Amino acid sequence: MPGIFDKSNPDGVYPQLAKLEDALGLPKDFCEALRNEDDWSLIIKLHALLEAQLTTLIVEKIGKDNLKTIFSEIEMSREGIGKVAFAKALGVLVEEERRFIRKLSELRNDLVHGIANVTFNLKRHVDSLDGNQKAAFVRAFSLTSEKDGEFPRMRQYLLEHPKSALWQTGVMLVAILEMQTDIARSQRLRESTLLEIGESHIGASKTALQRLFEEAQATDQAPEEE
Repeated sequence: MPGIFDKSNPDGVYPQLAKLEDALGLPKDFCEALRNEDDWSLIIKLHALLEAQLTTLIVEKIGKDNLKTIFSEIEMSREGIGKVAFAKALGVLVEEERRFIRKLSELRNDLVHGIANVTFNLKRHVDSLDGNQKAAFVRAFSLTSEKDGEFPRMRQYLLEHPKSALWQTGVMLVAILEMQTDIARSQRLRESTLLEIGESHIGASKTALQRLFEEAQATDQAPEEE
């Protein structure tokens, strides 16, 4: 069975990323090319990609296209009022996904406020963490429960290859958001179609009732025969 990162898999990550790139006006294979960026650029661009797609998903779930500009200005992970808070309220991100985005936002914010950080090295950063910090890093970026049998393997991979792991998990989350956007868009279209059908039936019923009312009035007003 092909894996989710197998390009021959029509149900894998890459078809979703291609649709997302087209929808956001990004160059073809933009998401895949992120893995070859330097660590600073990967984190900044991955965060921007997640933010753009999360904005699109929230707007689709709410069903108000005119709010997209407003939501695009809302901070990604600000406690209680950021995009992640809206996503939680709408039920489109589970706790592990929200934790990933919040931690990525923290890392992105640390890097973006100093030009000297362009030389940031993620592996060197991870190696410098103490035991508790490494555990928190793995918990934040794995998207895997510690009770999951795959967690030890994921932990080792994250600590030894943090850049590759971050890219893989990040673009997989982007693909998940794109799939949810497709579902929300389909639901919205279906609801709109049902509403139009309902309004058509109501209109027809109103017309029929109006005709009956007019006929009744005409009958009541007709002169009685002697």
